Amino acid sequence: MVTGKLTIIRARFFNDKMTGKGYKIFIDGKEEGRISYNEPRSFTLAEGEHQVYTKEGWIGSRLLTVNIKANETTEIELGLSHPPTKGRLIFSIFILIFWFGGLFLGRYLGNEILRDIGFGTLYFYIFYNIVILRKKSQMYMMLFGRYNYFYLKEMNH
Repeated sequence: MVTGKLTIIRARFFNDKMTGKGYKIFIDGKEEGRISYNEPRSFTLAEGEHQVYTKEGWIGSRLLTVNIKANETTEIELGLSHPPTKGRLIFSIFILIFWFGGLFLGRYLGNEILRDIGFGTLYFYIFYNIVILRKKSQMYMMLFGRYNYFYLKEMNH
């Protein structure tokens, strides 16, 4: 049997180390393993076309068809379709402070206005992510674009 090699490389983002166990890799519908942070994975496959996708929990990527050639290595990049930016991370931290601060201070002080600020902040954050940012938001992608959460693309050399 004539074989070739498929190598999958994870794109790197500033918060990429937080993904834990890594993402599941499926080749021709069968789980072949996981790919973790900074750990390229290689698979020896028969020559011809193969369907590749990745999945973690209920989010994943679209199918990518790769053509494996004899004695050659085909490289694929795996990454988040819309990775979080540092600006959105800082914005989320501020939202979290207002949300928890409003809820806990409102409850502790018995002040309903502070509690309403906490709930309003949460509603604003959800609205902002789903309606304003839409496909640039990870929250939107998890809810409505779950098969577009990750991307797979063949790398050209």
